[in-house]
Amino acid sequence: MRERGRIKSDLLPRPAPASAPQKRVFSFASHGLLSGAASDLIAHSELEEVVVTNTVPLRAAARANDKIVQLSVAPLLAEAIKRVHLKQSVSALFKNNGAA
Repeated sequence: MRERGRIKSDLLPRPAPASAPQKRVFSFASHGLLSGAASDLIAHSELEEVVVTNTVPLRAAARANDKIVQLSVAPLLAEAIKRVHLKQSVSALFKNNGAA
């Protein structure tokens, strides 16, 4: 099995040398600002999956890339709006399991 690198930076795709061989490599970013050749670099990298939110529209190349998964922030925003309306804690969404 080949050694795999880890991405330590929140900038994609900037691989950092691994201290130990990795079996699976994933990357997570809150905003998928994949400019230039980023999608092509990801497609040809050892990354198994790059997960981003839908806070920024993906370019066509990124949408076509099977390694890039985009998650919706709509449920989180809906829950935050509901909590504000009901005068409940919004910060509780970001603690443990989100229970108020």
